[in-house]
Amino acid sequence: MIEIRDKGVILSVKNFQEKFLIVKCFSENNGIISGLIRVSKKKNENIPGSIIFFHWKARLNDQLGYLKIEILDCVFSDIIFDKNKISILNSTISMIKVMLKDREVNKLAFRELHLLLKIICTNDILNEVYKAYINFEKKLLNYCGYGLDWSRCAITNSSSNLKYVSPRTGNAVTAEVGAKYQDQLFKLPKFLINSNIEACKQDIMTALNLVGYFFEKFIFTPNYIRFPEARINLIKYIEAQ
Repeated sequence: MIEIRDKGVILSVKNFQEKFLIVKCFSENNGIISGLIRVSKKKNENIPGSIIFFHWKARLNDQLGYLKIEILDCVFSDIIFDKNKISILNSTISMIKVMLKDREVNKLAFRELHLLLKIICTNDILNEVYKAYINFEKKLLNYCGYGLDWSRCAITNSSSNLKYVSPRTGNAVTAEVGAKYQDQLFKLPKFLINSNIEACKQDIMTALNLVGYFFEKFIFTPNYIRFPEARINLIKYIEAQ
């Protein structure tokens, strides 16, 4: 019998036959792992986004296995009346599901996910939560091998007056370097360089579209993956406000 004990975050829950649920979670030391749990008559806190400690066991490593779950924090319960934060949570979970493969260990991504969930629960300044989410997406790209360096100009190596991003390389350039080509470049919101800078709605939208472009370019289009619906809905939700 193979057994795994680990900390994780629930990614999805779906019914299986009459008495079971299939729970998929992203674990700290074992990547994405799935297992069966019995349907309980107690209050169901097996909700995507919940932080858990679990015990998984199966006869073989590649079997579905059975799960016993201890809920450490039901994130959804903390934000149940906040539609903005729910949309951020849904997008977060959907991006993890599409970016990481089963059993692919990524401790850095898990750490950033855990930090983001804490911010979603505790920070009441919505634009700060959006900023944290966008930073999470950028780091997720980095941890999956597609680094975006916006700390220095790719041409001059200067860290001052960075204003644009090249759609070809994903690197930043200064206002002076990019002036002649500004119609062909993306604008770089200042809060992506300095997290202490406040962001308005337009900054948030620009940043989401910027990071989203590189997900599309590097990950989704080459692998014939559709952009997660929850991420698309997040954009629409912000636009409608």
